[in-house]
Amino acid sequence: MKQRSIRVRLLAFGAVAVLGLAACGGGNDAADEAATDDATEETVAEEVVTGVGNDCTAGKTLVEGKLTIGTGNPAYEPWVVGDAPESKEGFEAAVAYGVAAEMGFSDENVVWVRTGFDEAIQPGAKNFDFNLQQFSITEERKANVTFSDPYYSTNQALVGFADSPVATATKVSELKDSEIQRIQTMYQEKLTRVLEDIRVVSEERDRLQQEYSERVKEARGVERAACRVEAEEAVRVLEKEREVLAGKCA
Repeated sequence: MKQRSIRVRLLAFGAVAVLGLAACGGGNDAADEAATDDATEETVAEEVVTGVGNDCTAGKTLVEGKLTIGTGNPAYEPWVVGDAPESKEGFEAAVAYGVAAEMGFSDENVVWVRTGFDEAIQPGAKNFDFNLQQFSITEERKANVTFSDPYYSTNQALVGFADSPVATATKVSELKDSEIQRIQTMYQEKLTRVLEDIRVVSEERDRLQQEYSERVKEARGVERAACRVEAEEAVRVLEKEREVLAGKCA
């Protein structure tokens, strides 16, 4: 199962701050139970009015009173609609603003920055508090960055033409003679382990180059066949003209 996750900045507030919201918002502690309703309402009202973060985020963001969120450059749909995360349109854009609201930040105090996918998960200083770019959680990546709990999980599927063996396959073994393409994902190694004889076209450009080469080869074959037909027709025409000339000269 593929897991998507908010990538959280290690040296800013990290996953602890995101997951620590329950500690700030929960009402199970004795101290919370002792607080008056008026005090609670006053605190909530203050957070709503200021919108600069709650007690959990104080001193833990890149810019005090602001929440800096990273996204892709560009940010793709349906995760972000129109490459405009500030519109809150798209799954990840909506998740980001939902998290920001839980942390006490108003929309105007959310700042967006752009990063490359690989750049965001490399070790080192970052220009964001957390980053959403459909990151799959792997042990290798965990060595460099801290992940939140996954906010989106999906099963993997094979897509093929209706008349192909893939469309009716119910077991992995039935795919052994198929050519399976993966597009910029981390599953090539897993596929080759499960399907020993599989030939994986690992990059879209490789597939396109292969398809182009095959089409050029096919076109050249058609062209040669057409040339042969034209040549044979030309020979027949010349033969007829020769016969006509021979008759006139007789």
